[in-house]
Amino acid sequence: AYQGINIRNNEVVSRGFELKIKGPETPRARQGLQLIEDFVERNGLRWQTTRQFGIMTDIAGDGFYELFKAEHDKKWYVALLDSESIDFARERDGRIKIDRNPLSPRFGYPVGYVFMENPDRIDKKTTMEWNRIVHLVFNKIGGEMIGTSILQPVYKTFERVINMEEGFGEGGYRTGYP
Repeated sequence: AYQGINIRNNEVVSRGFELKIKGPETPRARQGLQLIEDFVERNGLRWQTTRQFGIMTDIAGDGFYELFKAEHDKKWYVALLDSESIDFARERDGRIKIDRNPLSPRFGYPVGYVFMENPDRIDKKTTMEWNRIVHLVFNKIGGEMIGTSILQPVYKTFERVINMEEGFGEGGYRTGYP
């Protein structure tokens, strides 16, 4: 299964991508394109970082990047976040906090995220604004915000086979061999 994930992400990344200007090619548009190309190169988004992002999303169902501005050069960077260490901001009853203002451009979307440096200690959380997080979701089964790992069906099949083998063994034990 892991080899399949590697092959899938190698294929996706090896095809690459091209950044283009949509609309008229003005000096400001060329400047914006150059800014984005610099960002992509600086963060390794042409190959390794994007590949790892895909692998993490395949395994967990959700992948997260954090956007941040470095102190030393005031340029924007991205960092991969472990899916176990970040979650949606939630209400007291555990539901995801959603922007409920129909006039808001973010209507229906989460209002933010929380980062847990140590997922075992959920009492220490750092609130993060929605515009600092890039959230990639695969297999949105049962919802629009939470993904499902592509390994889950493999695990479920394996679990069924193990249960059948266990049942055959139990049946042989209880009835005895002829």
